[in-house]
Amino acid sequence: MIDAIVKLDLSIITTNYDELISKQSGLKYVTWQEQRKVGNIVRNNDRRVLHLHGHWDHPETIVLGVRSYEAILKSD
Repeated sequence: MIDAIVKLDLSIITTNYDELISKQSGLKYVTWQEQRKVGNIVRNNDRRVLHLHGHWDHPETIVLGVRSYEAILKSD
């Protein structure tokens, strides 16, 4: 399934915390905290995996509920 998604040549955006897509595809990942890179991914100018709810390897990026979303809204 991951290989088929990658072949679509579209932005890959996930709410999963793991790096399964990155490991299978060889694409690097970014989290919502990397704003410049997020913009490039959304515009399909960068082939990386965007983790909207964070990545397990970066606990400060994990989104688990309302308070987490509020923190994102307050961030630059």
